[in-house]
Amino acid sequence: MGTLFSYSFMSGLLLSLVWLVYRIGMSRTTCYAFNRVVLIAGLCVALVVPAMMMYGFMNAPEAASPSDVDGIELGLPSVSVTLAPETIDALSVASYVYVAGFLISVAHMVMSIYRLLMLISKCETVHVDGKKVMIHDDDTLVSFTWGGHIVLSRTDYERNRNMVIVHETAHLERFHWVDLLFAKMVSSFTWYWPTSWMVMDELRSLHEYEADYKVVKSGVDRKDYQMLLIEKTAGVRFQSIASSFNNSSIKLRIIQMMKKQSKGTVRMRALAMLPALALAMLALNTNEVKAIVNEISASNSVVLESVTAPDDKSTQKKLNGKIYESVEHLPEYPGGMVAMQTFLKNELKYPEEAIKNNEEGTVVVRFVVSDKGDVCDAKVIRSVSKSLDAEALRVVNSMPAFKPGLVGDKPVNVYFTLPCRFALPKASTASESKKQ
Repeated sequence: MGTLFSYSFMSGLLLSLVWLVYRIGMSRTTCYAFNRVVLIAGLCVALVVPAMMMYGFMNAPEAASPSDVDGIELGLPSVSVTLAPETIDALSVASYVYVAGFLISVAHMVMSIYRLLMLISKCETVHVDGKKVMIHDDDTLVSFTWGGHIVLSRTDYERNRNMVIVHETAHLERFHWVDLLFAKMVSSFTWYWPTSWMVMDELRSLHEYEADYKVVKSGVDRKDYQMLLIEKTAGVRFQSIASSFNNSSIKLRIIQMMKKQSKGTVRMRALAMLPALALAMLALNTNEVKAIVNEISASNSVVLESVTAPDDKSTQKKLNGKIYESVEHLPEYPGGMVAMQTFLKNELKYPEEAIKNNEEGTVVVRFVVSDKGDVCDAKVIRSVSKSLDAEALRVVNSMPAFKPGLVGDKPVNVYFTLPCRFALPKASTASESKKQ
């Protein structure tokens, strides 16, 4: 859950940047189709780029930034191994709240689709100029388009069908309902970012501007059409994922109808998103941000069952050449830091002997990543107990090959230090001390 939460946070951050640049530079232009493409592309970027960054496809090699903990030089984040924690930290609570909000939003979307399909299934079907039109008897519900269906109230069909059908056909031909469904999925995923819902509102407005433009160009009297829009202001929209006739502000729609078409050169404003997104990606790829993301990702640690770790005698590989304390480009675990922490938390087991003896603490293991990427010469440089030391060594020696560290373009041997913290639940510790 922590990984999903941090991923959605990065997605929402990029989407906010897309929305801000769009609002400042493009929202007042009449390049409706182009603006729509820009927003959809922004939604895609907000989903794809964080995934690539988190799973190591875009991770730049990290500069060595060792810190000093109790006099021991550390080059990797600490990995905590907890038997059965009873307390939940703030990041864990935030992750659970996020998942709850995500599930509620998805449930609302599914119910909306179900209601739409149920309404459409009960409609009467007629054909107008070769188009299939669904008619219902609820006059309070405005006309809408969704999933390839044009849905009209009986009153609209009898009184205003020409204008309404031209309008809804524009939605149908441009697959606006697909945009709204995609935007709804993204906004469900990033539900706590207000800008994700604002992007959906912008898309909805663009859809209406496109449809209004087609109606006016079809030869319909502009004033009659504007009066119809005003008349439908009081109508009830069915669902946010449907292209309803009275979506968006009527005032803004009328203003857009009166505007002159923007020059094609205004599309160049969209290029402002490129340096803005590039700067955001560089910021998200800094060590400081990575540390925060890793902390969030690791907030929901795996609860480990008490199992006895099998004895594991690591095979010592021969090292050739100098071993470096720090290098320009550190060795990289396959998949990045998040993948490494996931591997360690899945593999580390709390030894049965350590549980019986109420042993806990931080075992610090130092090892070498060879110029071929192998984990070699792992040693405990700060001990807690024999069983905990052995478990930490076992898992470190079972790690897969890294991407070697580099000095210039040459692979070299590099020291790494990994703290592994073993912690028993507080209640268990307290009960043991009482027994003694």
